[in-house]
Amino acid sequence: YHGTWWYNLWSILESGVLLESDDEGAGHEFWLRGVYCTPKIETALQYARAHHVFGDGMYHRVLLEVLYNPIATRKVRQRGGIQIVLPSSAVCVRGVHFLPNLPPEKGEERLDTWDPHLEAVPPGCGGPPPAWSPGEAPASDEECAAVWFGRGAATDGCGGAAAANAAPLLVSAPPPPL
Repeated sequence: YHGTWWYNLWSILESGVLLESDDEGAGHEFWLRGVYCTPKIETALQYARAHHVFGDGMYHRVLLEVLYNPIATRKVRQRGGIQIVLPSSAVCVRGVHFLPNLPPEKGEERLDTWDPHLEAVPPGCGGPPPAWSPGEAPASDEECAAVWFGRGAATDGCGGAAAANAAPLLVSAPPPPL
């Protein structure tokens, strides 16, 4: 798993690339250059920032489910949960877990508003597509799935409408139990 910020999600899904943490001046916190992954959801959640994204009064988080090439592992760290450090080229996104109503713990970083100027917009895309906020949440017993049609899947490459018969690149599954 890889916990991330909502502001990064569009760019990650569009490019299919998780960039390495490598620049402390840009705010990256890291002890070794690379992409940080973990087999433990609890560890990934520490890096998935709680964010008021949809104006629904809830904090949401996003986790990426990833596959990686273990031969390319730069380092495995046990402290603070298992962290596996890899080059970008060794990691691919397999799925996305959207975790609604998961507020921050006491002292944990959070984002209380959405600022579109902070979103990592993919190269060549003028800006984000319009945001959609549901009028009411689905019933608690309903499954909620999201589909992203990314680059190469019959889209304009910037989140535009896909052909009706195009296969989605990523489909979220209900989050695994915590």
